[in-house]
Amino acid sequence: MNNLFTKLAPLSPDDRAKALETDEDLKRIHEQSSLEGQTHAPSAEEDVDLHFIAFVPVGGKVYELDGRKSGPVLHGTCGDDGEAFLTVAVNAIQQFIARDPDGNTFTVVALAGQQD
Repeated sequence: MNNLFTKLAPLSPDDRAKALETDEDLKRIHEQSSLEGQTHAPSAEEDVDLHFIAFVPVGGKVYELDGRKSGPVLHGTCGDDGEAFLTVAVNAIQQFIARDPDGNTFTVVALAGQQD
């Protein structure tokens, strides 16, 4: 993998994507890894700290989607304003982080359309 990172570092994002798509070593490593099987999925009742959630704007409201909860959780309103959505989502995320401020198990990923 270090060789791959070294090879990709000087490339543009588009060229990196092309290189990843055609890299035979990465393909081989992926195939070997996939043959090892999957981890055991915990039951819905099991206490799990690490999992994925999503914040989504629907109908002018911000919902948290968490497969470990019985349904969507309303966090506030945002109308059609992307900045208002971001404000509500960030406030909810900060509440999660405040529960364990010394923890290092938080990752935030934003999926957004291309900006002009």
